[in-house]
Amino acid sequence: MKDRGQIFGDAARRGKTASSQRHPPPAASPRSGSLAAHVKACLFALVLSLGTTAQAAYPDTILLPNAGSSAVPLRLHKTGEVERKFLFFSVYKMAHYLELPYEVAVPVHESHAPRAVHLVFQRKISGQRIQQDFLKLLRARATESEWHAIQASAEAYAAPFARGDVSEGDRFELTWTPHGGLVSHFNGQPLSQIDDARFAQLLWSIWTGSHSVVDARKLLGSSFRE
Repeated sequence: MKDRGQIFGDAARRGKTASSQRHPPPAASPRSGSLAAHVKACLFALVLSLGTTAQAAYPDTILLPNAGSSAVPLRLHKTGEVERKFLFFSVYKMAHYLELPYEVAVPVHESHAPRAVHLVFQRKISGQRIQQDFLKLLRARATESEWHAIQASAEAYAAPFARGDVSEGDRFELTWTPHGGLVSHFNGQPLSQIDDARFAQLLWSIWTGSHSVVDARKLLGSSFRE
């Protein structure tokens, strides 16, 4: 036995067929045809624009200078790769690096483990927009007392972004080590160096903490901790 949806569907189809036999549909006007072609062209252009992103190739391991007692460089291993999106648009792609094995119980951003992130921007973005959005995002993650403690470090870290815009393919690298602090590079050039462990923790939580802006589990792999 047909259900109500099937019965109504069959009845609608029979009625439509009979009606179309009595009154054949009018031919499409040239204007409607040109409008449809224009819409298709716009949709095709949108698909192409969404599909053109900068290639992001990341090494499996990286070496960092060791500012501690040992002269042996720190070897960090890639834990994962993710893409940061806003609506339908790709903002940047990134990889995360960590000294492995990671055997502590606390989340990565709360640990003293040396770590790094490599970002490749996927489109042009205003530098002032990056600066403003970063400070707003960090402020929302901090308590009132935390923000007062790290505000100077946060503003010093964000200040260089206001000097100019970023373009598709630009690279941003950020490392943190217990002895070297937080060091950033933009397209291979030094950008900032900040020695503030609490600020570094809050900054890293943007990608690896609760309510992160990317998939933290995918980014950290087996090193992910709640």
